[in-house]
Amino acid sequence: MKKKIGYYLLVLLLLFFIFLTITVISGKLLDKGYTYEGKKGDYRIDVSKIGNVTLYSAHVKKDNVEYIYHFRNKPEDLKNVYLEDNLLEKINRPQGVRNVYVTRDIEINVQTNNDVILAGAPFEAILGSADYSMYQIPLKNAYTTRIDERIPKITCKNVSPVDAVIYMRLGNETKVYSENECIIVQGTDADTLIKAGEKLGYYLIGAY
Repeated sequence: MKKKIGYYLLVLLLLFFIFLTITVISGKLLDKGYTYEGKKGDYRIDVSKIGNVTLYSAHVKKDNVEYIYHFRNKPEDLKNVYLEDNLLEKINRPQGVRNVYVTRDIEINVQTNNDVILAGAPFEAILGSADYSMYQIPLKNAYTTRIDERIPKITCKNVSPVDAVIYMRLGNETKVYSENECIIVQGTDADTLIKAGEKLGYYLIGAY
């Protein structure tokens, strides 16, 4: 009788360890996130997939509030995209920020098959005045030429002591830099423009 009890206990113990092992392995398989060591601390990056698109969701805390922002590129893949130092100074205007204008040439919509919208989405979500925005700055989309009375015409010349301008364009290099206090987000095509826009987004949450 004692041998049978011992045998059953051994089987139960074995089943417990099998169940525990399966649970741990399943948890690791389901948990595709990781920790990224950024410039201003560690960032939780969750990895998910919607159709054919892989999304990297970065968690960041500010004033005890957690924000989550979604990117198409993980931060490690953007390290070779040039980003000028201290770009935040170009947004924090000398007399306080009244508006941040995100402007582009009208031709870029066709040139990027409207992916210019995807390129601006991450940093606009971080900067804007929505509930999920860290910076809470009034943000306005614009074009460099007048196309509609409701949409402002803005170029880099419109940078002022209270207004910041971010100009998205195509060029012969992929980089994020400034010209006369105007921030330039530049790619060579749609894909690299998205990378440049996301590099600015990661920078704004302190990952770079």
